[in-house]
Amino acid sequence: MKKIIACTFFASLIFISDNTFSQNKDFQLVEIQKIGSEYSENRAYMFSNIQHIKLAVDKMYITDSSDNAIRVFDGNGTFIHTIGGRGRGPGEFSEITDFYFDDENQLIVLDRRQSRVTIFDDEKNLLNTKMLPESIHASAQFIYPSDQGYLLAFINLIQEKQNGHFLHYFDHSFEEKKNEFFDLYEIYFDSGNPFEARLSKSPTYLSTTFGDNKIAMVPYIYTGTVGTFNKQVMTSSILGIPLDDFYEKHDWDNRNQIRDNSNESGFGSMSGRSGNYFFRMIGATFGLVGNSNYLLHFYGRFEEGKILPKVNIYKVGDNDFLRTIDLSDNDISFIGVDNTFSFKPLYLDEENRLYVADLYYDEAYPAVLIYETNLGQLLH
Repeated sequence: MKKIIACTFFASLIFISDNTFSQNKDFQLVEIQKIGSEYSENRAYMFSNIQHIKLAVDKMYITDSSDNAIRVFDGNGTFIHTIGGRGRGPGEFSEITDFYFDDENQLIVLDRRQSRVTIFDDEKNLLNTKMLPESIHASAQFIYPSDQGYLLAFINLIQEKQNGHFLHYFDHSFEEKKNEFFDLYEIYFDSGNPFEARLSKSPTYLSTTFGDNKIAMVPYIYTGTVGTFNKQVMTSSILGIPLDDFYEKHDWDNRNQIRDNSNESGFGSMSGRSGNYFFRMIGATFGLVGNSNYLLHFYGRFEEGKILPKVNIYKVGDNDFLRTIDLSDNDISFIGVDNTFSFKPLYLDEENRLYVADLYYDEAYPAVLIYETNLGQLLH
């Protein structure tokens, strides 16, 4: 049973002793709050597949695929209300793909299944609904409000010749695309390799904000690097060192036999006009979170029939790579009993507290967990 300390997650109300963490080089987590129940009269406390966790002002915003709504909780983890819900009408969603708050604290929600963006004020009143261009075809993955419009992350699948650009800069109406940035072929993949060109279109990407004006984005397949984008000057950069080989290609015709006779994880397959591919990833990302000081990239290496969880830590400012920490012997179980990622870091606040979706809390039910970390002490 995990130890739960009853306290809130806001800086002004948390008091953790300096002696909470032992002075060592391990990444330590102390659970300070849980939101979620196996059974509850209020279904807002019951989760199925937690997708997003974000903080704004004095509230926590959580999305779960079970209801396609944004659940709002106060600092004590008490449910307040929901925003939206399943449906196709105004203010309703088919899939809450991403959401962010702009400088006016308006809630900007991306629903890629309906190819639209919905805007609410801070009192959950519906302000506007904007349709996305038809060329996006439900492929948008992230949205970031900017001074003059929106940065929308998607791969243009109907473009005859792909240029690899993942970030597209639109005006506020989405009627005019001003520019496009963040070339996946320069950051992660080789456009001259048909397999990698196809791979760039298939994986899910994870993204977070960090620093003052930066966005970090990584593909699900672990490549050793993190691509970043500075919203202020509109330029891309790369953190980390790219792996020489981040996948292994295998024979397509013998894929079932290879998979059945191997104890390894990370196998995947793709088929299309460019060919049929069967491969094994060396590693996969299961979390990317950041705040004004740090950027944390959580991933698992597939080795010897096991998934070995690790985290790469970067310091904001100089973009310094600080340390890779092996999480295999951590008190927290990052890998589920079925050898899958059961621990999904989704948010890092300014006090270095980590907000996590635990898919099997006490091996029973999904829950949102908040951890006090020793991040500041670890990297001092």
